[in-house]
Amino acid sequence: MDKETIDLEQLASKEKHEWIHKVDEEEPKGPAAAVLLHLLLLLSVLMGAFLARGLVLNHLLISAEVHGVSMEDTIKDGALTVSITPFLKSIERGDLVSFREELLGEESLLLKRVVGMPGEEIIIRREEVYINEGLLKEPYATYRWPSVDYVKILLQDDEYFLMGDNRSNSTDSRRLGPVKKEKIIGIQILMKEPKKKPLRQ
Repeated sequence: MDKETIDLEQLASKEKHEWIHKVDEEEPKGPAAAVLLHLLLLLSVLMGAFLARGLVLNHLLISAEVHGVSMEDTIKDGALTVSITPFLKSIERGDLVSFREELLGEESLLLKRVVGMPGEEIIIRREEVYINEGLLKEPYATYRWPSVDYVKILLQDDEYFLMGDNRSNSTDSRRLGPVKKEKIIGIQILMKEPKKKPLRQ
């Protein structure tokens, strides 16, 4: 009985030793293994950096194609725009900004010009815009037909008054009301003209 027990213990010890020896043989040894490990670490770091770069660009830059004529003649239908987040640039009067607004039950991304700044009183009489009773010069504004607008509003500390340059054909703060700063997601920095359509023959 004792001999049988001793033999089983010896057998178990032998099998354990052989298994440990086998694992040691399978593990990479020497400089090649260290180089491989460093390459894998470098690859993982580079992949993380590229992913982070993509996330940053997606959050800091916004590219969009303009649909509609509300910003003509400044920006035409089909033009491509690139905007940066307001975290990188403060919003100023005259800026073209992108903001989200619900139209006809769907969320839309709109592009309009900053006309009124937070805390200002805005008065619109037909084709004239007054900021705190001072007439605002707007060389960019166009009217396809005479305006009958009349608006008077005092903006809150986080509100902007936004309008399209094509005043005769723009859904903007005159109808939607002031836009909260939190809704503005981009300030335009670049614009590419739309491709010219081929002439019909």
